[in-house]
Amino acid sequence: MEVLIAGLILFMTISTTTLIYRGAMLSSQKAEQTLVLNGYLPFAMEQIEQEMRQQKYADQTLLQGSGNLLASRYNWQAKQLLAKRPLPRLGASSTELIEQPARFKLWQVHLTLKYGGGEKRFSYKELTFQEIP
Repeated sequence: MEVLIAGLILFMTISTTTLIYRGAMLSSQKAEQTLVLNGYLPFAMEQIEQEMRQQKYADQTLLQGSGNLLASRYNWQAKQLLAKRPLPRLGASSTELIEQPARFKLWQVHLTLKYGGGEKRFSYKELTFQEIP
C-alpha cells in the first residue's frame, strides 16, 4: 500500500512538472514571435511609407499592398482620413493669391505582420504629400 501511494505521488509530481514545462515552452515561443514581429515593425512601416509615396494616389481614398521582410510577411491597407491643401501662395504679380490643390493626406494604416505561426496587427497614421510639379 505504501508503494502504491509513493507511486501515485511520483506520478502526480511528474505530470505537474510536465504541464508546467509545456506551458513555459509555449509562453517562450509566443514571446519570441512577439519580439520578432515588434522588431520587424519599423522596417515594415518604412516599406509601406515608400510604397504609399510612390503610388499615384491623387484620387484614391483606399490603398493596399503586401510584401516580405526576411522571414516575415506583411499585408497593409490604408484609408484616407483627411486631405488638406497648403495655404494660398502669391502669384507672379504679388497681388493675386493662387489656390493650391490638396496635396497633404492623412491615412489610417492597418498592418498585419506574420512570422512563423504567429500574427500581429498594428494600426497607425501616416502622412503623405505630393511634390509640387
